[in-house]
Amino acid sequence: MLVEETQRMNYYHILGVSEQASSGEIKTAYRKLAVRYHPDKNAGSIYAETRFKEISEAYRILSDPEKRARYDIMVVLEEQERLAQQHYQHALGPGAGCRRPAGGARRANDAATRYHHPGAAAEEAPGAG
Repeated sequence: MLVEETQRMNYYHILGVSEQASSGEIKTAYRKLAVRYHPDKNAGSIYAETRFKEISEAYRILSDPEKRARYDIMVVLEEQERLAQQHYQHALGPGAGCRRPAGGARRANDAATRYHHPGAAAEEAPGAG
């Protein structure tokens, strides 16, 4: 695959068709784009070469009914996961992920342990006499 899983391409978008496009519409869109970005017509263009590979990959998936069905299911599942993560983050509110209140002590005896370092003599707390 040309793209990492975290940056998955939208094959319908690449071909410029809707998710309800017929196999004929997908084929027509692919042919039009393949001619436009074919490496023989765009010698030396890295953009055209990359675009041609994306178009070819999109067509390879969307032209096969079984692969297209699996792709559609995967897209729906990824969208559901993304929405669930958004909902979870929203439910936690600002500052989500903090384990202690902002400005709060780390432990109940934090003030007492702050001035003692293992292996060293205990230091006096400020104001201790």
